[in-house]
Amino acid sequence: MDDSARAPFHTQLWRVLDLRAGGLGFSVELLVAAARADADAGAQRVAYGEALRLLAADCTGPQAVGTQRLLVAVLRDALSSESDGAAPEGRSLPGFIVDGLIALVGDVLAGAKGSHAVEAVKPLETYVESCGGSHAGAEKAIATIREETTAAAYSSDIEG
Repeated sequence: MDDSARAPFHTQLWRVLDLRAGGLGFSVELLVAAARADADAGAQRVAYGEALRLLAADCTGPQAVGTQRLLVAVLRDALSSESDGAAPEGRSLPGFIVDGLIALVGDVLAGAKGSHAVEAVKPLETYVESCGGSHAGAEKAIATIREETTAAAYSSDIEG
């Protein structure tokens, strides 16, 4: 079985692990899906914004690896469809949801160890490029993730 065929199985495993740890990633995934399905999501800014804010407030402290990996998958999917125009006509995510998702994933991956943290940087960089080379929220998330993963790699090199 090649990697592309395994991806749905991995994502499903991350969902189960996330649900076991409280379901933050799954809740964010549902919010993103609802916003995509709602043609009037931009007009519902207060409701969606408040829901995302409440979910972000729930992510104090370290998150389970399944949650981290699921959030990276949601971020990758959201950013790839936004930056390459793959979102169905009229179904792209409002900017405030994309910005909130970027900030949330950056916060959750602060201090994270693992390949998923490194993998989160590439779609963020691509998104920054698609925004004309500048997006403060994405650049902050990239810096946080890189700083933490570099520090973690450095400390494990010293200990090892």
